[in-house]
Formats: sequence, structure tokens, C-alpha cells
Amino acid sequence: MIDMETRCIVDLIESRDTPDVIKWLGTYPNIEIVARDGSIAFKSAIDRAHPKAMQVNDRFHMIKNLVTSIKKAFQRLIIGRIEIPVTSEKAKQRTQYLTSLTRREKIIEAKSLRRSGHSYDEIASILKVSTTTTRKYVLIKEVDIPKETISVREKEHLDATNKVKYKAERVIMLHEKGLQIKEIAKLTGYSTPSISKYLVRDFNCVHGQYGTSRSGLLEPFRNEVLSLRGEGVKYEEITNRIREKGYTGSVAALRGFVAKEKRLAKDILKDKEPTELIDKKSLLKLLYKPIDKVKELNQSQMKEIIKKHPIVEKLLELLTEFKDMLGGKKSGKLKSWIEKTRNLNIKELNSYINGINSDYDAFRNAIIYSYNNGLAEGSVNKIKSIKRIMYGRNNFELLKYKVLQLESLKGK
Repeated sequence: MIDMETRCIVDLIESRDTPDVIKWLGTYPNIEIVARDGSIAFKSAIDRAHPKAMQVNDRFHMIKNLVTSIKKAFQRLIIGRIEIPVTSEKAKQRTQYLTSLTRREKIIEAKSLRRSGHSYDEIASILKVSTTTTRKYVLIKEVDIPKETISVREKEHLDATNKVKYKAERVIMLHEKGLQIKEIAKLTGYSTPSISKYLVRDFNCVHGQYGTSRSGLLEPFRNEVLSLRGEGVKYEEITNRIREKGYTGSVAALRGFVAKEKRLAKDILKDKEPTELIDKKSLLKLLYKPIDKVKELNQSQMKEIIKKHPIVEKLLELLTEFKDMLGGKKSGKLKSWIEKTRNLNIKELNSYINGINSDYDAFRNAIIYSYNNGLAEGSVNKIKSIKRIMYGRNNFELLKYKVLQLESLKGK
């Protein structure tokens, strides 16, 4: 417990159980305003110990929880990378490079075209290689054709997708025979949430994170690397260029990165027209900063993303409106914002709205007043540091005594 005026810790309690907190709060009869986080246990304890006290929810947690809800909705509704029409010549060049044939595929295609009666010059023109290279491809023996390779991660992905597909097909078949979800769960051993998910009309067997890039040394240079490869720049030269910008990895790592991007592009880019892939991570950055601060995205790409996923614009608008309402202290707009959010019928946001409705007055007070829970959060960090320093040589009472003694020295 911190006094918001003196900014000093007043007391500590060892338990978070509601009865203990009620008894503890009852020893401070002069409490009029309480700034807290969204804990229902604390809300209940304050309601019973000080029914007339004004409670104020913490704005940081309000924003954080909303952003988390929208982020979860994005991850559920948008699978992997987003495929959109190319928005620039460089993007087109990157896509053409990513979807170009591998050496193995060129050899197989050259042999097939030759058997169909095409001349070496015609094959060279189709494959965009020299006539000399075309002759080499055609003359390569079948046993010398490079083997098709697949990474361990790709094999795991294919196995997992096939496994989910089998489960979904089995559940749908049983449901069509008239079995209810609980009956299917009992028969198959699958969980009821999974069965409900499989029965959704647009259910996708592909894992939601498939195609999402992992953080790595080359992620910041992705577009630049692929553009340079599309222009025919050698790996060694690309490595030297990006090392000047902070890359510390090897040429081999660069080759592996490009190979992975090519495999992924061929798996995802299904349309005949040139398209480009936008990483979902770039989209999630818009939850924290404006588009002009996200270097991986531009306005043209954003327009295409919204055309494909209109819900993206609606969710970003909700977040902007909530921040504006909070920053401008426009408490009168809270009910209309709740109604607008509820109408989207997105389960992650419905859960957030239920949280607001169960603690409406505290949410509304957070918009009106400037009180916040920052003092408590900072004090908790300080207490944890003291606790770690005293590890093995203290109990709660000693920790409490030390903290309160330190607080009493403030300003002296």
C-alpha cells in the first residue's frame, strides 16, 4: 500500500486472499481513493472494506490488456504471412526471385522440354539461362540430378498439418452423423475446444505461426537481401554490404536464410499474378507505433492488407479510439466504444469487454482522473530487489520492517 500524496510505502501484507485483504484494509478507515490494477480479488476486498471509496483502474494495464487482446485476435484470424499484390517494382523483383526455379527444377524442366522437341535455344529462353547451361542440364544423368531437400522444421510442419487435417476430417464426419461435441470428445479423446475449432467453417489446418519469421540476425535485412539476390548480386557481396550496416553472421547463414525464404514463398504464393508476402510481425508493430515508424510497411501495402483483411482496419481503429478516449479524458464515449467493440463479435475482445463491464466504475474513473498504479508497480520492483539481496536470511516480517524503515528515511 502506497500513499499517493507522499509517494511512500505505508504497509505490506503477505497474503492476496480476499478475507485477509479485507481485514488489512479495515485497519485504515481513512481510505477514500484507491488506484489499483484489474485484480477482481482486490476489487472485491475494497468494495467490502471501504464501500464508499472511489476505485481507479490502472491505465497502463487497460491499454496493455487491450493490445494483448487485439494481438491474439490477429494471430488467430491471420495465418502466417499475408499475401498481397505487389506494390512496387522492387517487390515484384523479390517475388520473381523467390518463386524462380531451383537448379534441380530447371534440370528436370530442361529434360522435359527437350523430350517434347524444343531446341536448346528455346529451352534457354524459357528457363532464362545460357544455351551452354541448357546443354549441361539436358545431358546430366538421372542419378546425378540433385536430390530434393526438406528441412527438419518443414517435415515437422507437414506432419503436424496432416495430423490436424486427419483429426478435423474425423470430427466433421462424426458431427455429420449426428454426434454432439461432448459425444465426439468421449469417442475420440480430443478436447471440446479443439472439436469446436475443427467444426468452424473456415478452419485452417496450418498452424497460425507458420510462415512467421523468427527473430534473427538477418530479419532486419530481409527485403534488402532478397532485392539484391533478385538483381543477381553474389552472396559474398551482399554479406559485405549488410555487414557495414551491423550484420555479424556468416555467408553460409545468408545462403540458408535465402533458401528458406524461397521454399516458404513457393509454399504460400499460389496465384499466377505476382504477389508479395508481408510478415505478420510487421503488422503487429502497428499496435505500438504509427505506420511511418514501421520500416517494413508502407501505405500502399497497408491498403492491400486491409482489402484482404478488413478486420485489421477495424481493430486498429478501436485501439486508436480507446487511446484518444483515455488521453482526452472523454469518459462519455466509453459506452459507445464498448458497444462498437461488442458488435465485432471477436472472442478475444468480448473477454476484454466483459472485464470492463465487471469493473465499469473503476474503468470510467481511470479515464476521468489522473491517478494510476505506477507507484505500486515501481515499489514492487524495489521490494523484490531487497528480497533477493536478503535471500536465505529473512522472513516476511523482517522484509516488511526493512522496507518500512527505508521508507521512513525518505526526505531526511
